Amino acid sequence: MVLSIAPGYGRAMCPRFAAWVRSLLVALLLAVGLVGIAAPAVAGGEPAISEAEAAYLTVELHPPDARLYVNGELHRGPLGKPLRLRPGKYKIEAKLEGYDAAWQQVDLASGNDNEPISLRLGATQGILVVTPFAADAQVQVDGKQVSTGKFDGLVTPGLHTVRIVSAAHDKSVEVQVARGKKTLVSQESHGELRTDSPPPDGSGSSLVHKPPWTETPPIGIYAVAYAALLMPLSDASDHESDEGIQGGPAGSLRVGYRFLSWAGAEALFQYTALMVNGTVGTTSNVKYSMGSARVGAAFRTMLPSDSMVRFLAVAGGGAVWSYINWTPEGVGARFEDVQGWGGFAQLELGVDFEFKGFLFDVVMQGALQSTGGMEVEALGESAFSDRVLFTLGPALGVGYGFW
Repeated sequence: MVLSIAPGYGRAMCPRFAAWVRSLLVALLLAVGLVGIAAPAVAGGEPAISEAEAAYLTVELHPPDARLYVNGELHRGPLGKPLRLRPGKYKIEAKLEGYDAAWQQVDLASGNDNEPISLRLGATQGILVVTPFAADAQVQVDGKQVSTGKFDGLVTPGLHTVRIVSAAHDKSVEVQVARGKKTLVSQESHGELRTDSPPPDGSGSSLVHKPPWTETPPIGIYAVAYAALLMPLSDASDHESDEGIQGGPAGSLRVGYRFLSWAGAEALFQYTALMVNGTVGTTSNVKYSMGSARVGAAFRTMLPSDSMVRFLAVAGGGAVWSYINWTPEGVGARFEDVQGWGGFAQLELGVDFEFKGFLFDVVMQGALQSTGGMEVEALGESAFSDRVLFTLGPALGVGYGFW
């Protein structure tokens, strides 16, 4: 195929095409020039403005981490110094998630004499920070899971239920979140939740809402060790207590299970070492030492159960193995060294303190112990004539609840 162009047609088209190209170039240059003149000093840093015509504006933001917009464009320059703009009218606006936007219209003149402006954003939400003890615990707010591990986010103002679920614990607490305020919830090692939220009933502010001792008391294993100083209130037959040591120390270990908020059952082991000085008749000075190893069970009551300080009562009993040694020996057939088994009953009354799982007890301890198992074979009776031995004294206990 052969394409031919008439000579006259080609000469006629070239001037037209050249004129069209020149017109297009002129339009593009004019457009670029207009854009450069009209472009405001906004996002992307400082504009190309001469120092003589630059207008400076100081902007204070409340809260200071709000984002700043100039004529609808995000200002990406540093916020710690005045804005450097061309003279003219601008809309200065601040925005932040959880807050209503704030803005102000300004008319700037060249120089540093422009009046500073302050933009205060009104909060629409509150900040909730939840810190579980276990890093893999689930955090739920109002029944919806919001994180695994620590949660730090915005929530609507008002009453919310925070729940932390882990392999060891499942705990909940109600918190009152205020508009524009931060509310903290943290979990202790034993699972209880602490918060700086005021009580939801509006009764007043509280540094700790629903602390461990006002939560529904948990159930679980506990252990308590006691140290006591006991005195015997009954004596051997024909032996009259005199001046000197009358009594001795006792140590006890309890391991129990709290099956109700106010009650627990425990196994106990106790050893007592008593010393009694006295006389037989009017001439013989005789003293005896008596050791007793007690093994048994007891029932513990703690009232009121939802208090940090509460009344404590422990009642129990079991078997006791005892021995009695006389010094000097051989002062009458009745006073022989013997040993044997018997029974005992024990009662403790006092006060119990609980703080973060730790238990502190101050009690008065009394025990009744049988003596028939320590009889002298030749007499067919014990040195106490089968009377019950009664001991009484103060005791201190320290323990921990594994709940």
